[in-house]
Amino acid sequence: MGMCRATMAGFVMLAVAAGCGGRREAAPQTTATGGSATHATEPLVVRVGYFPNITHAPAVLGFSAARNGFAKALAGKAALETKIFNAGPSAMESLHARAIDLCFVGPTPAINAYAKGGDVVLVSNVANGGSVLVARPDVAIAGVSDLAGKKVAVPQIGNTQDAMLRMLLLDAGIQTADKGGATRVVAVENPDVLTLFQTRQLDAACVPEPWGARLEREAGAKVVLDWRAIWRDGNYPVTVLVARKEFLEQHRDVVGAFVRALADEVHYASTDPEALAALNVELEALTRKRLPEAILKPAMERVRFSTIPDPEALQAMADLMHRVGYAKEAIDITGLVDLSVTQPAAPEERAPK
Repeated sequence: MGMCRATMAGFVMLAVAAGCGGRREAAPQTTATGGSATHATEPLVVRVGYFPNITHAPAVLGFSAARNGFAKALAGKAALETKIFNAGPSAMESLHARAIDLCFVGPTPAINAYAKGGDVVLVSNVANGGSVLVARPDVAIAGVSDLAGKKVAVPQIGNTQDAMLRMLLLDAGIQTADKGGATRVVAVENPDVLTLFQTRQLDAACVPEPWGARLEREAGAKVVLDWRAIWRDGNYPVTVLVARKEFLEQHRDVVGAFVRALADEVHYASTDPEALAALNVELEALTRKRLPEAILKPAMERVRFSTIPDPEALQAMADLMHRVGYAKEAIDITGLVDLSVTQPAAPEERAPK
């Protein structure tokens, strides 16, 4: 899979979308005229966005050269092209611009995109939990109330961790700078948070894994709220798979094959002892940085992989978005989820210890 050159700061995220991706070819399709196949045509190209995060592990594994699960599932149907993103809002912009067809993304950007345009369909859950609130070791932050007047990083304004952080601040009676308060919530790409912690330019961060575990290990960060404590005892989606509605309607068989392959990757990530090492190999290929087991293992233990969406949790996320001001009106997610392309029974997944 060809990748774009990226600026590295420790464990580096690749460039967002702009021409960055790889393509896996499938067998060419044929068209039929008068009942017989005549001319070979270019195969359908399915463009898929995802993040090189632990919370996207089934995607990372499914696109890996070692497993190649998605390409195998689409052989004879379509070719695959991948694009790497840092956070969900930019990924959804790419989806709206028709630059990608499927995307692994957080629920908040997916719900927001659906509420604004309705051209996004959630076809599978991917992962739950996997978000943590951490603070610099030399800053007196023991709880959310201590974030008053502090500078806190999120991957991108409007993404899932940002929405959860703003909910926590709201519940604690803390106003953010954009509301006239003193607490600043700033968008920082995940790889850069480490450097800003080390140079004391950030006080805290709400991030997906493996960034929380990495900040603990390499910056001495302390966990303020672990993945269970941050919201709903960990029962919240952190990664889902969405499709452009038009693409789904035109290529249901292709999306179905992709979703069934995703179920296999979820099962592999959840149950196979070799998955952790395989994931690390692919993350190193994507980011030029291998994670030590002391980071990778606790990061994986904070995530529960599952293909089964939780409508109650998705609606709770939609309600949260309304509470924090990312939606002017209450969001009705009816029509967001379409599981008709999914096999009735998905493999069971592991729950973290």
